[in-house]
Formats: sequence, structure tokens, C-alpha cells
Amino acid sequence: MKKKEWLKSLDGVDDKYVAEAAPTGAHRKARSGKTVRMLSIIAACMCFVLLAGTFALFIPYKATPPRVRKYADSEYYSIIEKLNEYNYDPPEYKNTFELLLDLPSNLFAKAEDWAPMAPGEAENMTGTGNYQEVTDNQVSGVIEADLIKRSDTHMYYLSSSTLRIFSIEGEDSRLLGTYHLAQYGKDAFFAKEFFLSSDCRTLTAICQYMEKADRYYVNMTRIVTLDVSDPKLVKEISHVDVSGQYLSSRLTEHGLLLMTTMNCRSVDFGDTRTFIPEIATTDKSYSLAPDDIIAPETLSQASYTVMLLMDDAGTTVKDAVACLSYAEDAYVSKDAIYATRSYYEYGAIENGMQHYTTVSEISCIGYSADGFDKRGSVIVDGYVLDQYSMDEYEGMLRVFTTTQQNTKRVRSYYGNHEIALMPARGGNTSASLFVIDLATMQIAASVEKFAPVGEVVKSARFEGNTAYACTAIQQTDPVFFFDLSDLSSITVKETGTIAGFSTSLVDFGDGFLLGIGQGDEWHKLKLEIYTEGAYGVESYCKYERPFVEYAPEYKCYYIDRENGLIGLGIYTWDQIYLDNSVFKWDNYHFGYIVLHFDGEKLNEVLHIEYPGSAGNLSGMRGVYIDGYYYVLNGERFDVEKLELVTE
Repeated sequence: MKKKEWLKSLDGVDDKYVAEAAPTGAHRKARSGKTVRMLSIIAACMCFVLLAGTFALFIPYKATPPRVRKYADSEYYSIIEKLNEYNYDPPEYKNTFELLLDLPSNLFAKAEDWAPMAPGEAENMTGTGNYQEVTDNQVSGVIEADLIKRSDTHMYYLSSSTLRIFSIEGEDSRLLGTYHLAQYGKDAFFAKEFFLSSDCRTLTAICQYMEKADRYYVNMTRIVTLDVSDPKLVKEISHVDVSGQYLSSRLTEHGLLLMTTMNCRSVDFGDTRTFIPEIATTDKSYSLAPDDIIAPETLSQASYTVMLLMDDAGTTVKDAVACLSYAEDAYVSKDAIYATRSYYEYGAIENGMQHYTTVSEISCIGYSADGFDKRGSVIVDGYVLDQYSMDEYEGMLRVFTTTQQNTKRVRSYYGNHEIALMPARGGNTSASLFVIDLATMQIAASVEKFAPVGEVVKSARFEGNTAYACTAIQQTDPVFFFDLSDLSSITVKETGTIAGFSTSLVDFGDGFLLGIGQGDEWHKLKLEIYTEGAYGVESYCKYERPFVEYAPEYKCYYIDRENGLIGLGIYTWDQIYLDNSVFKWDNYHFGYIVLHFDGEKLNEVLHIEYPGSAGNLSGMRGVYIDGYYYVLNGERFDVEKLELVTE
């Protein structure tokens, strides 16, 4: 007993105090209560978060364009409304729940299953010869800008924004002077093309640059007029700036026409410069007036084709207009500009599928010495490839188009916008010819879907009452011939399927048609001469060269019908076999070739090779003058004596 008491005394804690402080089991009960309350609070919070998250999943996304009423007092408010509507991209899903629901299919969807979302003249000038045309212009009397122009004594060539002037003296030809156009302190400034005046005393260069504003860059085109009467002392006379990237230009009897493309996809409606074309001279800067802007009710592109009519030298602006939603190639006749825009026409949605077709609106803008006037527009099926697919003749506009009909699966609608998931692969393409009466702007005749299904227009050309079109699918094509002398009974002939296709068709005179393009393989250059036979278009002769790349732009070719010459730059390589089944490509180099059609065959009569990487396919130019062929390639200037033999 004494032992137990002794051990108990060693504890040092009196049990009665413990009992008084916390009765038996109470401390455990208190701790358990706190835990329950904490778990309840956590559960309540989790329920609240879950409910809030669930509610957030079904909050509808904003599916309307931002408000622009604050710009209601602007004279450009109608333009602002249209651009605001077009530039707005609606959300693809109605809410977050719909997004998450479709997430698995998005993760495993293939890329191809999704649809992808165009001051006067200087004094005391002396002449430098009489003007001689080099460029093969589409319309007689409507001169196109180019990288090369000439007089009978001087040659002018533009490369890498440097103008070079040469004498024309055969083997004694020499460089007389240079002038660097990229000297204005602008971003990405470079010269594109130029015109030479009829008296060869002034030169008008068309340049392109980017100008930095407060928070963005603005694409601009500059027209620079130079005094070139003294090749050793070229001087600037004046310059004019206009909004947009350079599109095309012409020198006509009414003055110089300039066309630019101004993109308005990302704009600041508080700054008109971002969505209204602007013109700047040395004296003033101004925006186009609302009356000078032509806009359809519904836009198909957020861009303009800006058109300027200037004096011959490009020093003063006589008139200007801008076509909103037009930003594609344009055809220019002697008194009208035909601008095009392509868009889809949609059918009704049935079982989640929708049919749509491609159509083009062609707008006619007349021009004269007094300025521009809108003459109307017409809508045709298909899209227009380029300027050579259009032609004005005896009050009619003739147009080749590639027609296209497709079907796609549609998810849902937000206003006028549909979310396309899957377009038809390949599509039902063909080609059509339309003849439009310009007096009424109505279709007077047509030959619709004349090409095999799946083919597209690769090139076209008109000559009087005759029209030619090349359509192709992959590396095979037919060439079609149309007799348009009787619009009530248009006759059509064709070559049938032949190897390769032409990217340019050229009336080569004497009843011959020249095609420039690809052969039966992607790397093969083919030039082919065609004639019209009793039952179709027949191949007369051809020239082929493997392992060649060429420039598809028509102005890159020298076309001399009188002497039967075709000149163009090429980029070649060799295919070297290592054994029976393995090969490599090597020995890449640029060159320039000249072919001569002697009435029977196409013969290569000149081939200049350039070492290393010295060359630019789009920048090479050549011209034949009095028995000599002149080739210009960057800083290279080659003169070769060329004797032509005709059988």
C-alpha cells in the first residue's frame, strides 16, 4: 500500500485537477463537434462552387458585334457599321458547356476536317530618244507598268529598288546611270514597277512601303515622278502617297490609273486612317469622301480596291474612288475598270448540311479625262482567275470563271454567321464562259460548265471574236477554242486531254496559239504551239525541259510575234543518279533562255547561265533589238548577237 502511494506521488499531477478541468470524455466530444462544423462548412463551400460553376457553364456567350453607336455622328458611319459587322467573329459555341461537350471530338479531329475561315514637268529637259514599247500589253493603247521600258537609244531597268539606265549600242552598250528609289526612311520601302513617258524625259515609279502610326503599321503606295532626261543626274520631281498595297496600274489616253488594295480587317474606328483610304501630296493630306466610296450591302471582304486617276506623269490626282469589299485582280479597257469580288451563296440547311456555290460580282467603273463614274455591276457563277480571263469587245464583256459547288456540315447559327465544320473534299468544279451586255449589265450569252468535272481554269485569252481557255486537274488538260462571232450559237472546239497545262495562253499571230506552262511532270517546263483544226484544237509543236522552275507572271516573258521569239528566266537543277534506284538533286542555278518559232518548230537559240544564286525569276527581263538580244538580271547586263534562221 505504501508502495502504491509512493509511485502515485511520483506522477506529479493531481487527478482531481484533471477531473475539474475536463470531465471524463468531454474533451473528445468538443474536438468531434469542431470537426463536424468544419466539414459542413467545406461541404457548403464546395456545393456553392459547384452550383456557381454549373451556372457559369450555361451562361451564353456574347454573340453580337460590339456597339459602335458612339461613332453615329461620323460621316463614315455606314462604312463603320458594315466593317464592324463583317470583322466580328462570333463564338463557335453557345456556352462553355457546349465547348466542353465537343472537346473530345476536337482533340481527335483531323486538320482537313475543318473549313478554313483576296507639280508639273521639270524645266529644261532634254530627250533620251523615242519611246518603244517592250511590254506585251493586254489591251492595245493601254500600257502596263513593268520592270523594263526603252526608247530607241536607252534602256531603263528596275531591280531591287534601283533604276539602271543603259545605252543601246549592241556589244558596246553600257551603264549610263543609276538611281536608288529606296531612300525615304520608310519601313520596307521598295519599288515595284514604272512607266516611261512618251517623250522619254520623265519616269514614274510605283513604290510600296509601311508607315508606322501610333500602335500599328499602315501599308502605303508611293508614286514617284523622276526627271530622267540626263541619265547621269536623275532627279525627283514629285511624289504622291495613297493608302494600300500596290495592285495594278495603266497608262491610258485619259491619264495614269493606279489601283491599290487596302486591308481593313483590324481597325480603330476612332482613327479614319485605319479604314478610310487616304491620299497625301507634298501640299496636303486628305481622306476620300463618303460619296467616293462604293460599298455593297453585305461585305465579302474587309478591304478596298482604291483607284486613282492622275495626270500622265503621276504628279497630280484628278479623281479617286474606292470599292469596299473588292480586293482582287482588275481588268482595264480603254475607258473602264472591271473590279471583281468572289463570295459564297448559301442554300437552306437540311439535316445539318448546307449547299453553297461560288459567285463573283463584277463592277464596272468608267473613267475619262473628267474622272470616274459607276456604270453598274453583274453577278456570274464562279470566280475569276485573273485579268486575262476578262475582255471587253464591241459593247460586250466576256468572262471565263471556275464554277464551284460544295456541301458542308453546319453546327449552328449566330445572326448571319454560320460555323462551318466540314466542306466537301475536292468539290464539284468546272469552267464557264459568260458574255455580258454592257448596256444593260445583263448576261447575253453563256457556255456553262464546259470543262470536265473537277477541272479549274488555269489560263485564258481573248482575241477579237475568238476565245481560248485551258482547264486542268493535276497535270493534264484540254485547251478550248470558242468562236464568239454569233452569240446565239457559240461553237466550241478542244484538244482533248493532253499532258501538262498552260499557265499563260498567248495569241502568237498567223493563227497560232502559244501555251506556256508545265509538262506531264511538275518539274517540267513546256511551251506548246497550237492551231485550230477542222475538228478541234491541235498541238502543232512543243518544247520541253525537265527540272525547271519558271515565273508564272505573264509580264516576265518577252513575246515578239514579228520575229517569233519567246524569252523567259528559268531556275534549273540536275538529277544525279547514285545507283539504279537512288538519286539526288544538285547543281542549282538561274538562267535565261530564248526560243525561236521558225514556222515549224520551237528551237532554243540562246541560253545564258548565271553562277550561284545570282538570279530572280520574276525580275529577269529581255528584249531583242536589231540583231542583238539584251538580258537584264539584277546587276547583270548581257548582250548576245542573235542571228535568226527561218526555214
